[in-house]
Amino acid sequence: MRPRLLDDVRFVESDDGVYVCGDQGACTITGRHSYVWLSRLVPYLTGERTLGELTESLSAERRALVERLVGLLAEQRFVVDARADEPHALSAEESAVYAAEIAFIRYGFDSAEHRFERLRRARIVVVATGPAGPVPVALVEAGLGSGWRDVRTVVAADLSAAIERCRRDGAQTVRAAAGIPDDADVVLHVHSGEAVDDLLEVARVCERGDIALGQIWVREDEAWTTPVSDVEAASYWRRLTGLPHDPDGEGVDWLTGPVPAVVAAQAALSCFEYLTGMTSPPVQPAMIRVDLRTLDTRRHRVYPFVQASDSGGRNKPGSLVSGKRLEAEELRERASSHVNPRVGVLGGLDEGDLVQTPLSMCRATVSDPRGVLPSWAPAPRVVGWGPDRQTARLRALLAGLATYQALAEEERPVVPYRAPIGVAAGLSWSQAVAAGLAQHCEAFLCRSGDGAFPIVPALADPEVGRLVGLLEAAGERPEIRDLTTELGVPAYAAGNARPACGASPVAAMRRALERLLLAWQARTERGPCYADPVSYWGDEEEAEAAVEVFTRALADVGRAPAISVLGRDREVARLLPYVVRVDCDE
Repeated sequence: MRPRLLDDVRFVESDDGVYVCGDQGACTITGRHSYVWLSRLVPYLTGERTLGELTESLSAERRALVERLVGLLAEQRFVVDARADEPHALSAEESAVYAAEIAFIRYGFDSAEHRFERLRRARIVVVATGPAGPVPVALVEAGLGSGWRDVRTVVAADLSAAIERCRRDGAQTVRAAAGIPDDADVVLHVHSGEAVDDLLEVARVCERGDIALGQIWVREDEAWTTPVSDVEAASYWRRLTGLPHDPDGEGVDWLTGPVPAVVAAQAALSCFEYLTGMTSPPVQPAMIRVDLRTLDTRRHRVYPFVQASDSGGRNKPGSLVSGKRLEAEELRERASSHVNPRVGVLGGLDEGDLVQTPLSMCRATVSDPRGVLPSWAPAPRVVGWGPDRQTARLRALLAGLATYQALAEEERPVVPYRAPIGVAAGLSWSQAVAAGLAQHCEAFLCRSGDGAFPIVPALADPEVGRLVGLLEAAGERPEIRDLTTELGVPAYAAGNARPACGASPVAAMRRALERLLLAWQARTERGPCYADPVSYWGDEEEAEAAVEVFTRALADVGRAPAISVLGRDREVARLLPYVVRVDCDE
């Protein structure tokens, strides 16, 4: 062992021996001579000598005492073993000037000098696009303060005062560059303005050049920072711009006082950690948002938007047909990290202001990371409903993810966007397909007109009875018409609500009555219209039977169904693989 005492460790004599404290904790080492021996030993605990070399001239008794003392310090993490430290070429001046930075690394990592030397050797480029503002200047200041030595800038602002103010040693140089040099190790990009074209272009340049990149997007009331990494950065901005944001305090300049320094510090720290190897590739990347009005700083987990290839059978079912059925609770739990009002796949999944009686309601807001919708278009919204909160949330989640994957396939979507008939998701392949087929069957029934369909009594089923009771309590007398003969599948229409079909008469009647109850609830709420929404989810227990029944019925009327998988976003496809689009040729 080559013992090295950490720089933050302090000690003082106590009645029992010596009290030792540091950032790792505190303890008391007992013994009448412990303080004296530790005082004599500390100057030699530099990591330059082994424990054997430190004790070779001592008697056996004193050698054992020193070994015990060093062992206790090592147990408490006051002393580390410097044997694993890699060699470094830092000068004595560098080691002295940047002692605090080196000590900061040593708290959690070995080879602190070697790691800091990597930062000193790195070629770092600071790029600014859009109105320069004070953030690029603050970033150069923060970087020089953390030890950058070779800095090149593509910044329109005058940096001379900042350089003179923050340079810590004579070897630090800052030079202007015409563009991003090919030999750059790290690019830090500051962009101001609402357009993201420059952010995406710099990301593409760095990706082609295999250059690590960290970016700051300064907007009217907020700033977003990506971690310095080798990950394709453009996907971060696609996530952020996929959901609309209305800035507060338009026209106010928030970049005053300490604000630019706070924003720049996030990027400078990320660069420091990247170059010194203090961070490992994250399991899930994150972006940092700084509220420029309050300096509230929050970390937002982000799933990069990675598009699946357009070739190689991406839309073919493959092994999904025999895939394992997902558990509803597990899906809800895993999907929670994909819901975020700023960078989520879904901007929201909640009840909001929707009335929760007699049916539970949930709304999902869908993001548009490809930017295929016009900038002025509202984010698509879907609703889920059911007898309880958990059912409504699951259905809204399935409808939201189905709409998301459908939108990712569009090139010129209609505004306001609504997923095409046949798009559906489920906990299994058969549930998703059955839901897509059911939409086509119900669309066919809607075109059939009122007709002379017979009025039938409610079936003897507990859930049917419960729904009828709720409708009667609401003053609705459900008139149920049997549309089964129209398409050859069990189908009913309750009142003036959308027809519903199912694998069995009971399933079809339950859906028909639920839709009538939903229409009544929408009228009484006088809020967002959801009186006649499409069911983009499948949750039937008889899903396999429904697939067979619906497929045969559509084929009999000349509408042979073709099924494709919607999985343009690979991350979302891993979360929920059972998202389909059913098309029917007429």
